Amino acid sequence: MLEPTLLMRHFPHRDEWPQGYLLRLAEANLMTRSDLEQMGVAFTQGSLREHSLLPDESLDPGLHQQIRQIASLVDKTGRYWNRQRARFCPHCLNESPIWTAAWELIFHDACPRHGVWLVDQCSSCHQPISWDRDHLVRCPCGADLRAEPASACPSSVAQLSAQLAQQLYGPPWANPLPGIPLLATMRCVEVQQLIRFLGAYMDPHAGSKPMKRQHAGELAESWPVTSLAAEILRDWPNAFHAALNQLQDTQGPQKSGLYGCL
Repeated sequence: MLEPTLLMRHFPHRDEWPQGYLLRLAEANLMTRSDLEQMGVAFTQGSLREHSLLPDESLDPGLHQQIRQIASLVDKTGRYWNRQRARFCPHCLNESPIWTAAWELIFHDACPRHGVWLVDQCSSCHQPISWDRDHLVRCPCGADLRAEPASACPSSVAQLSAQLAQQLYGPPWANPLPGIPLLATMRCVEVQQLIRFLGAYMDPHAGSKPMKRQHAGELAESWPVTSLAAEILRDWPNAFHAALNQLQDTQGPQKSGLYGCL
């Protein structure tokens, strides 16, 4: 029996999500991701070089650096990535069939380029978009993901998503929106922790244990968190003080400290 071989050897893009790249590569070769796995193809610099899926490092050192960085972050900071549903911008996917890595960051809920919420559910079958599919731009039900409707998001949320992408990719990634100065020196995981804290604790209606969110990877669960955090961070510290005052007001005439409001 002949050993399977790759006829199409597409290079990954700098900002491509590992699972998205492997699915794109498998589809181009009329294979499945399981077939690639059996061949030893993985999203690591060594594996991609071994299978001639990267140019020589001297020709594109930036691509090699980005592959190492994203592979390392996925391996070492797993809880900061969305593992529950695949998310995407229909406009971006329509322009180019590349699954962007930043889409899979927890709390990266919007597309900075197009100013819309990301999508994580098929509007045809109403099922979550998962990685258990054979085609990059199609739902298992057959619906074209590029045709999914996209809704406009608040500019503050788009700006926050742009900042998360900037922290992930680093320079010289072209930020489509101005960054948030307060977050400029923070690491991506630190920004996510701050979003979780502000979006949970600053909501006067969050209830008990607001940080315990089992499904933060679902947009229905995360968008209230990112919306509140984005408004606070964009107008820091004024919006933060206003949120504290609102928390105090929920306690009625008998004021208490911050911990008494939580």
